[in-house]
Amino acid sequence: MTARRAAAARVSRARRPNGIARAAAVAGAVAVLGGSLAGPAAAAGGVTTTAGELGVIRQEAAMALVDGNEHLVIDLNVTGELDAGTGGMLLVATPSQPTVTPLADDSLLDAFRSATAPVEIVEERWWPDLESFSGAADEVDPGDQPVLPLVADETGGVYGLGPAGGNDVAGWFTARGYAVSQGMLNAINAYAAGGWHFTAIGFTASPTGAGDLADGTAADDRTVEARLPAVELVFPTGELVYPMLLSADSSDALELRTYVLGAERLDRTDPMRGLSKVSFAGAVSTSVEPGLAPWLDPLGGSGYITAVDQTFTSPSRISSDIRFATSGYGDVTPEPVTVAERKILLGMPAGPVLVFGGMVVLAIVGIVVSRVLQARDDER
Repeated sequence: MTARRAAAARVSRARRPNGIARAAAVAGAVAVLGGSLAGPAAAAGGVTTTAGELGVIRQEAAMALVDGNEHLVIDLNVTGELDAGTGGMLLVATPSQPTVTPLADDSLLDAFRSATAPVEIVEERWWPDLESFSGAADEVDPGDQPVLPLVADETGGVYGLGPAGGNDVAGWFTARGYAVSQGMLNAINAYAAGGWHFTAIGFTASPTGAGDLADGTAADDRTVEARLPAVELVFPTGELVYPMLLSADSSDALELRTYVLGAERLDRTDPMRGLSKVSFAGAVSTSVEPGLAPWLDPLGGSGYITAVDQTFTSPSRISSDIRFATSGYGDVTPEPVTVAERKILLGMPAGPVLVFGGMVVLAIVGIVVSRVLQARDDER
């Protein structure tokens, strides 16, 4: 067996349009609002649409605090049912006015995934096993989902709402045909009371099967399994914070992974940290992960990554934002993972093919030898 880093398993298999896809925003202070002027409004826990439903099921975010500014990028998956061409909005709340920049590729989060991936043990498989006959399909990389495009207008799909009252923010959406649930309004009010800033990011929704999003085939249903447009937010703050209150209105289980980059290990300090798991904690440098250079250069070319996983099976229990502080704990190295590398020959597992081929060769040799011996007997 051979060993290698599992980066290939974590890093997306192809570059996608609109960058570190699935959306970048302050995690948890995110509400997806889908809208068109046809059909009834629907609300499903932090996600609302006038033509279906769209829910956030997975968030993967990277953040760093540099010179009093938080840099944040998030990779976000959504699922639901929408009509083709439905307009959507991603609502973002930040403690201060953010600078919002659409991203062009996936290189940054790919580098975080690579740096924190476990060692991969590659085990050659020559024979079929139960998995080969189970009919189970390979797991789909969430990063390979299509990207819902940003709204193409004079704003580039980004609308700064500034610090505003909760009713003012909700009114901005409803005036444009979007519904706002009571749970979402409660979270908006909580952030508005603290003087937080709101940013809306517009995108165009479409069923995953639509030709402009997937493999060129026509959509045969309203199913959406996609990522939201990517942006990076930079905003002044005194501490790293990952707002979560808007996610409490979600009806879908939410998977969350955060990568925090700093000069040393940074652990969570919020009340919800008890159910989280540190999956990686260790040093990193640009010589090992050059893709992290934009964030490591301000730290002198080296830093420390802390990766934390948590699944919120009941988002309604989310009661606070996620916060981080310097920790005295040491490194955490993930357990190696074993990956089967199946040897295929003529479209089948190589072991049985070689054995069958060997038996055929032996049979042919046996027939030839038998005929040669028979011929000699006849000559006598």
